[in-house]
Amino acid sequence: TDGTIGPELGTLPSLFGLALDGSGGMNGVYGGNWYTLDPADGATLATATLSYSSYYSAFGGNLTWSSDGDFYYAQPFGPPAGLNRITSGGSDTHVGAFSGGAGFSGSDWLTLFSDEDTAYLLNADRLYTVDLATAALTRLGTITNLPTDFESGFTGAADMPTVSQAPAPATLPLLVGGLALVRWTRRRRRGAAA
Repeated sequence: TDGTIGPELGTLPSLFGLALDGSGGMNGVYGGNWYTLDPADGATLATATLSYSSYYSAFGGNLTWSSDGDFYYAQPFGPPAGLNRITSGGSDTHVGAFSGGAGFSGSDWLTLFSDEDTAYLLNADRLYTVDLATAALTRLGTITNLPTDFESGFTGAADMPTVSQAPAPATLPLLVGGLALVRWTRRRRRGAAA
């Protein structure tokens, strides 16, 4: 749909990718242009011209950010089709064509997302991990129980935050209690041995 993104960006048919980086900065791609946006109001903070002028997607789920500090774009059409790396400053390079994924089809929709450390690609109903250095795919499986009118793929997916491995607050007293029991048992054994 048409919409006003910000006072400097103006009206566009759509951004073909929009993603947040690790510090909350917002960036998007449209055609051959890279936009740095203010996440508070969508105002354009900076623009850059990309070397590839035809970044395109029927839906906007092709851009994601990785913890390596770069953005990645799943380009469904070429040349160059495949995975492209875009720096936060708007410098882009072609990583390579998607390869190695069983059942991958270049004619089905691509949706790229990540949990900051692992990139994932939805291709129709097939889910893959993506090696960001080579564009190699590893198929994880097929999404099942989809509607009968499901045709060519998902139109978007959310980037997943990294999950903290800290103990849950409810388990902290158990952990402290367990450590206290171990210490008490050791002291008692030392006292009995003396």
